[in-house]
Order: sequence, then structure tokens, then C-alpha cells
Amino acid sequence: MINLVPKMNKRRLLTKATLLLATLLLAWNLPSCEKGKKPAAPAKDAPAAKVSQSISTPILVPQEKRPEKSQDTEKEPTVAKPMGPITLPPSPQQPEDSAVDRASKASGVALESLTEKPEEPKDGIRAMAAPKVTPDEVSSLEDAQPVSYQPKLVKSQTNIDVILDASGSMQAPFGATSKSKFEILREAISDVIYEVSSQQEDFPRNLGIRLFGSKHPAVDNDCTDTEVLFAMGDPDLGLIKDNLIKVRPQGTSPISHALEQAAKDFPDGRLVDSVIVLVADGSDNCGRDACDTAKTLQEGPNAPIVHVVAFDVNPADQEKLECVAKAGGGKIFIARNEEELRSSVSEAINSTAPYNLKLMARAGATPLPFNLTVFQAGTQRAVKRDSSSGTKLLSIEPGVYDILIEYIASPEPKKPSKILKGVEILATTRVEQTVNFDLGQLTLMAIDNEGKIVPAMIEIAASSAPIDEKLASQLETGSEAKTVFLTPGSYDLSANLLEITSEGFALSENNVQIKAGENTERSFRFQKGILALRGVTTQDKEISFLFQAFKEGVTSSPVASGAFNKTGGTVYLVPGKYDILAIGTDPSMVASPRTRVKAVEIKPAETLELTINFEMGVLKLSAVDGKNNQLPAEFVIRDHTDQLLMAKIKSESGNPVSVEVPPGSYDIVAVSLRSGLEPRPSVPAPTVKVDAKKPTEEVIKFILGALRLRGRNAKEMPIRTGFTIYKAGTDEIVSSAPPTTDWVVFELAPGRYDALALNDTATEDSGKLIWMRDIPVEDGKTSSHEAIYTTGKLKIICRGPNNKIISCFFKVFEYGADRELVSGLTGDDWEIFEIEPGSYYLEASYYDESLTVTLKKWINLKIGDNEIVEQILRY
Repeated sequence: MINLVPKMNKRRLLTKATLLLATLLLAWNLPSCEKGKKPAAPAKDAPAAKVSQSISTPILVPQEKRPEKSQDTEKEPTVAKPMGPITLPPSPQQPEDSAVDRASKASGVALESLTEKPEEPKDGIRAMAAPKVTPDEVSSLEDAQPVSYQPKLVKSQTNIDVILDASGSMQAPFGATSKSKFEILREAISDVIYEVSSQQEDFPRNLGIRLFGSKHPAVDNDCTDTEVLFAMGDPDLGLIKDNLIKVRPQGTSPISHALEQAAKDFPDGRLVDSVIVLVADGSDNCGRDACDTAKTLQEGPNAPIVHVVAFDVNPADQEKLECVAKAGGGKIFIARNEEELRSSVSEAINSTAPYNLKLMARAGATPLPFNLTVFQAGTQRAVKRDSSSGTKLLSIEPGVYDILIEYIASPEPKKPSKILKGVEILATTRVEQTVNFDLGQLTLMAIDNEGKIVPAMIEIAASSAPIDEKLASQLETGSEAKTVFLTPGSYDLSANLLEITSEGFALSENNVQIKAGENTERSFRFQKGILALRGVTTQDKEISFLFQAFKEGVTSSPVASGAFNKTGGTVYLVPGKYDILAIGTDPSMVASPRTRVKAVEIKPAETLELTINFEMGVLKLSAVDGKNNQLPAEFVIRDHTDQLLMAKIKSESGNPVSVEVPPGSYDIVAVSLRSGLEPRPSVPAPTVKVDAKKPTEEVIKFILGALRLRGRNAKEMPIRTGFTIYKAGTDEIVSSAPPTTDWVVFELAPGRYDALALNDTATEDSGKLIWMRDIPVEDGKTSSHEAIYTTGKLKIICRGPNNKIISCFFKVFEYGADRELVSGLTGDDWEIFEIEPGSYYLEASYYDESLTVTLKKWINLKIGDNEIVEQILRY
């Protein structure tokens, strides 16, 4: 039987219980007496009376608008001895007082006092607050399989495991006190356990205490540092206090690991609440997320509620600890001082689980994740929706409900679902219901050629569905087998590797039978075929080579590639037809032989041996000018189809050269080596066909003329000059040569050209560039042109009295432009300057020290081509 209220004065209880019992018996027999019938005697083992109570579905209104609950007139509720389960028949809209109501009124005992009232939390939020919902449209309930509601009462006894922070930070003094934080915690725990011990008769609880950070110093960074201080059982205050005195906080804070170990402290068994109370002054510092750990614990067999007391924590750690409490379905208590710590620990340990219905979904012994929807009984009006990983604690207003449970992780398009009808919820009675799904297991895996499990995407579809209506669900397997639950029946499976391959690889199996309670295993073996390759030349000489494998008819995106030495090698390929491209890599060959083998068929789990024959043809090349004179040249050979470079070969002397290349069509470009200018003259020879049976000879003719250029001055003296050749009238550069004083020879195709000459010795921009326009070049002829740079010279000297040489300052300006060209100070000899022909004026000044005056002169000058002008400045 369930003890629902605290123990009270026995005499007072006995008096009121007797009165209530008599009244109930009278009310129960009253209808029979009115009809003149004598009630039947109760069975020997039957309860003294049966109580029937009607509970109607509550009208859900917003929290703030709900009328306040009337206060009981008595401070201590009176309780009758429990007499068995209470059945709850439906009630009319406005029922008269029931027998129970009449008995309750007659005895003076309120009906609410027969059950325990939910505790009102300190934050003012009612534990049984009505869910805020709207009448949403819901999916049809017709497909859900009805399940009988057979709840089991949850025992009042609670298993509580307290985890205490004994890390190094708990050694620190707290505030202005001389006590450490752990000493304050130790006193608070002792006080609370004393209260728990004194209430064991009324509120029996098992208690365990676990520490973290107590065994090793923080420098050891031991992230498994947790130990049991007091094993789960009836609390022994003396033993607990003795053990706490011996604890020396010193280590790190492996909170996640401590939570996992605490979940193992609870004894096996159901119908008992499991509660973890974590007291910590910080978050996990072992690199783990305690919030994720608390969430994972909810999927375990005990599914403990996790309350957290955050003692003297910073805002960042407080946020993390709040997440732990929320994920664990518990509360967060903030303790900022000694008083708050004691009250927080007391409330956490003494609080009851805030639920009145525990739902569990199982397939056999395996928890199933599920969605649940709570409806008002007999309607499709949803009053609550939620989800769970296997076990869900619910706080629902008293009433009668229908509850839909859907297995959400099912790969089936229509999720397996169950419906509990007529679920009767009482405010203070905690019950649990397990919903069993009659499903079969399907274990899937994909295995490669080496027998390793590899990731795959698998589609599952019901075999009975028409092809045009068949809905397939997808699930992804990993490096381990994947197990799912399915409704019993026949299924078609299709699997594709997740490995990134261009060729793709799919396997399928139809009519796989799934039976309830049985596990069916299917392994998809993705077995490729083996292609064994070796390369030989026409002379049966083994050769190393590179290869690429393409899907038949595809010229891009190879599905496999690699390099093999002379002994060859193997490659795994998905069954199908392939084109193989192979390129020889023998360093002794001038050109890399290249060949293609088409439509190579690969069969699953079979080995195909393929010898690649590298056929070689001989290509004889030479270059000549317009008069058939041999020219030194370099020959660049490319495959005509994809322009792959096959070979480069030079003829320094101009004599023909030979190269071995695979048979096929080639594009050849001959580059003249006779000139060192860049870019060098070149002539293409497209689509030259090479046959393996006889040599192919190709003579490439250069139809060129010669253009000789140089720079000089008017006195026939060479000027260091660079040249750039353009096609006449365009900006297209044909060739160029670096600065030199020698003649530069350009070999050019017949036509007209512009030449730009750049004087490399000029110090000013003017006179550096000379354009020579529209120069004709004819086949086999040489034309010569010169860029002539013409300049004059200016000689300056200053003389004073008696023709004495003096120093004066001078400037030379371009006439009419006031642009200074030359300036300086004369010395003991002529100052000589090269200057372009033109008109100038000279400004000179001399400071006469004897007269202490500055004398100036202005002189106009005209300088002709190659003219030397001497100017004596007299003062």
C-alpha cells in the first residue's frame, strides 16, 4: 500500500478514519435500502468498502485565469486507511453529490485530503500546471493499434545518489569566512541527512553519496577520479559524517564521468524513482559535455532525474550546469551563500519527482524513441505533445485522456503507433505504463572486398506495395552494423555504397521477411572485379606505365588511375565495361608510348588479366627554309585528339631526327633555332599520321625573309638599341630583341611590319624612341634598316676681365616652353652637353665679389643637327 501523507496523531487519525468509514458504508448501501433490498455480504478477503470517484477531463484555461484553489480549513489533512484501488466511472454534466461526496461532507474530511497534495515550488509555478495547447489538426488515429491501459503504481520509496564536488577549488575559503567551501558543504549535507534520517518512517528513501576529485591531486589530471563515499541504502548519519571528515578536496572535476558512475549506483528494478543530486562549484573540466551525459542517462534503464545545486559558480559555469539539470529532467538550485546552500541541498534531496505518469516504449527489452500526443478522451483535441528517447515523465492535470505513442525512429513511411485509451490521471498518484511494440529487428551492414564493414545508403520498401506507389525509406549504415525495428512483413532492400566513386555500386534483395520478436540479418557484399594489367612493347619488352580507367564511352572523369612498374599490377573495379588509357613511363624512350584499350568487361569477383601492347612507330622530322636549305629546329609533338604532349626533340645541326611514338595522328610544331630571338619563328604541321609498319617522314618548310636592324647616330657610330617588331598597323608583337650595338636579324614570314627602336644609352625620354613603319619582308630576301639618332652639342665656358676663366652658374631652356633642360656650374674647361637640334635660350649669372654684385646674361641659341655650338660667357 502507498503511504500518501505524513504520519499524524494516531488517535485523531483513528477517530476521523472510523467516522469516514462508517459514513462511506452508509452511503454505499443507501440505494439498496431505498429499494428494500438487503445488501450482499462482502467476501472474506474483499476490502471493507469500495469507493467510486468520478473525474472529468479538465477545462484547459490559461494559467493566470484559472480560479484559485480553496484553502483547506485544517492545517493537517486527515487520512483514512487505504482500502484498495479506486475505480472512476464517468460522471454526468451536473451530477448530484456522489456517495463519496456525501460521505466526505458528513465526516468533515475533504476529498482532497485523501491524497497527497503536490508541493508548490518556490518560484510560484504549480507542479501540475495545465499544458498550454490549441486544438491543432492531428493525424488520423485509425491506424494506431489500441493498447490496454494497465498502469503500475510507482513506489513511494526513492533512491537518491548525491554527488559531491571534492575538487581542488573546494579547498578555497568561502567569502570572508575561515571555512573552506567543502567544510560548508559538509555541514549542509550533515544537516540535511539528519532530516532525512528522522523522516524515514514516513518517507522511506535510500541514499548514496559519491565524490569526484577526492583521490588524486589536480596535477595528475585524473578524469576518472570518482569514488563511493556511502553505498546506496538506509542513510547512516554517523558513518556518513565520519567519512566526510576524512575527505580532502584536491583533484579535477570529471562531472560527466561521475554522472555515468552514479547511474550504476542504483539497484536494478523498476517502480522506484532514481534521483541524482549533483553539488558542484563549476563545470566539467575534462573536455566532456556533462549536458550530453545527462541526456544520455535518460535513455538508460533507471533514467534518473538529475537535480543540480550550483554553489558559488560563475555565469559561464552556471549556464552549463543549468543545461545538465534541464537535460536530466530536474531542477537547478543556485546557492550563493551558506544558507542558500543548505536550503538548496535540502530541497533537491527532499523534492519528489514532478510527474504523475511515466511512459516507456519498448520493443522486447529495447527502449524505443517515441513521440506522444495526449488527447482529451474520446476526441482529437490535443492537449500535450512531447517526445522521448524511451522513457518520459509527464505532469498532466487530473482527467481522462487518450495517448498516442509513435515510434519515430522507424524507417517506415507510416510510423508504427499505439494508442492508450481511457488513461485516468490522478493529481498525486504516480503510475507507469510500458507500451510494447510487436516489431521485428533488421540488422544491416555493407561489406567490401576486404571483408570490412563500410558505410552505405539502404532503401527499405514494403514488397506488397505496387511499383508506382511504393514508398522507400532511406537509412545510412556506418562502419558498424545498423539495426532498426520494422513492422512484421515482407520488404525490398536496395543498397548503395557511400564511398565517393564515379562508377556507382548498387545491390538489392527482395522479399526479406521480418517476423515479430526475431532479428533478421542482411549483409550486402560489394564485390568488385579484379583487373590485372601488364605492359609490353611491340618487341615484347616489359614496360612501366600509368593507367586510367573510364566507363565505356566516357572520355572524362576516370573511375580509377594509378602507376605500375614493369611487373604490372591489379585494380578493383565495379562490374561493367571500361576503356583503359595507358601511357608508358620507360625513361629510356624519347616519347612516352600511349595506347587505349576499349570495352574491357569486368565481372564480379573475377580476375581479368589484360596485357597492354604499346605499339611504336618511327617519325622522321626535318626543317628547311624557302630554298630547301636545312634549318636547325626543335619539334614539339602532341596527340591530335586531346593535345597531350608526347615528345620534344631537337636538331641542332639541321639534319633529320627520328623519334618513336605510338601509331596515331599528331600535331607537330617546328621552332627555328637559327635565331636566338623570342618568340622564335615556328611552323605547324597538323594531323601527321604515324603507322607502326613503316617510318613516317615529315619535312617542315619555313617560308621566311630576313630583316636586319640596328641603331646609330649621324656620325655612323653604333648606338646600343633594342627592337620590337609588330605586324604593320597593329599592336600585335611578332618578335623582339634585347639592346645591342650589332645588327639584329629577324626571320619573319613575308609581309609588312613596324619596328620600334629603343636607344638604351639615352638619358632623357626625348630621342630614345624611333618608329620605322611599314617595312616590307619578302620570302628568301634580306632587307636592312637603321634607326638613326641625331644630336647637337653645346659647349659653355665663362671668362672675366683679362679673359680670365671664372665660374658662373647657368641654365638652358627650350625656347618658348621655359622647360629647363641643362643647368650647372662652369669650371676651368669647357662644359659639353649633347642636345637635340632646336632653339634654346641660356641664362647665366656671376657674383662679382669686388663689386659685391651679381651679374646676369640671357642669350638665345640655335643648334642644328650634329652642330657643335661654343658659347663664351664674358663678364
